[in-house]
Amino acid sequence: MCRFLVVVVVVLQCLLFHTFALTASVPNSNDALSLLAFKNSVSSDPSNLIQQWNNATSSTFCNWRGVTCGGSGRVTALRVTGLGGGQLSPSLGDLYELRVLSLPGNMFCGEIPAILGNLRHLEVLELQQNNFSGKLPFQMSYLHSLQLVNLSGNALSGSIPSCFVGSVRTVDLSNNRFSGKIPVDGLTNGCDSLDYLRLSHNFLIDEIPRQIGKCRNLRYLFLDGNILEGGIPNEIGFASELRVLDVSRNSLTGRVPKALGSCLKLSVILLTDLSDDEEEENEGSLGYNDSFRGEFNAFVGNVPHEVLLIPRLQVFWAPRANLAGRLPGRGWTDSCALRVLNLGQNYVSGVVPESLGICRNLTFLDLSSNSLVGYLPSQQLRVPCMVYFNVSNNNISGTLSGFGNGSCGSTGTPAAKDLEFLEWEGYNGTLVFLFGDF
Repeated sequence: MCRFLVVVVVVLQCLLFHTFALTASVPNSNDALSLLAFKNSVSSDPSNLIQQWNNATSSTFCNWRGVTCGGSGRVTALRVTGLGGGQLSPSLGDLYELRVLSLPGNMFCGEIPAILGNLRHLEVLELQQNNFSGKLPFQMSYLHSLQLVNLSGNALSGSIPSCFVGSVRTVDLSNNRFSGKIPVDGLTNGCDSLDYLRLSHNFLIDEIPRQIGKCRNLRYLFLDGNILEGGIPNEIGFASELRVLDVSRNSLTGRVPKALGSCLKLSVILLTDLSDDEEEENEGSLGYNDSFRGEFNAFVGNVPHEVLLIPRLQVFWAPRANLAGRLPGRGWTDSCALRVLNLGQNYVSGVVPESLGICRNLTFLDLSSNSLVGYLPSQQLRVPCMVYFNVSNNNISGTLSGFGNGSCGSTGTPAAKDLEFLEWEGYNGTLVFLFGDF
């Protein structure tokens, strides 16, 4: 009798487990309905990306293009790009197991639905290069699992939620209409996870928050193209992992902090950027000119040697930045990684140091329109990689017949993402000398 009961119990357990396994793997019909509602909100599908999404195939929606399901049969990822417009359906807020929502470049318009705040498991939100407008709903602050947010290239407005500038690892809100201050709460409450922050080309005002120094793992910081005032805070020197800093095209003043030299892993520094001025003038004739986006940074004081001599620095870009002082006469070493140095249209004085020639990977040197004097150290500056050399409009004498023909070292080659901001107009590998009249 006991043996019989044991057998019955074992059989029942197996049946229950088998039933549970089958139920867990059955696609959820509610998710299918949510996806079909999403499809109905799309106004155009020129490449037939979601054509197969229909009631006839709804039982196998996990096989639909762009859809990924987990072991529970629930949708965990939705990746679609190339649709031709429409609005983002609130039905997506019912995909409770969704972890990745990637819908870039679909020409969606309207507001981002507040119900997306229901997606408590969401880790990746990519809605860049659409036409979304309006403010971000406060329900977005409920998305505590977010690791990556990319809302760039829309027309979103209002203030930036503090939840995005804190616990999220990668944040790109560039090329929108966000206004107000950079939120401090997220930085103050802990931003150890923040690795990449891009707030470029918005309408942000006030100062760069000193709390940015609390982001000890921050590597990429882009604040260019806003209306930021004040100076670069000294506390930024505590962001020891920083690789790229772009604060150009703002209204910053004050001194470039020596503390920035404590960021020993810095590879790229942009303090000013004049590259878009001519383009904006042309756009102005067509009625598109956004005049505030011009370069209005005007720093005071000298170029900190501690910054120019950062061992891994590859790009220092600061034309017409109102900087003065002298270039370092010593401190350059054989491990110098410098490739691009642009201090044109400043107030740099003294001589062009011979030791600058130690930087064998130097490719682009613009010291034009400064107050440099003396004799050009032609032999010392015969670096093998130089393709652009401009020391015009100074009081320099001497000759320079050319540069070395040796091979360029690999240590001076910046990663593509570090140089994505540079548009090398007229910089096609042809050697350019600009000396002016001696």
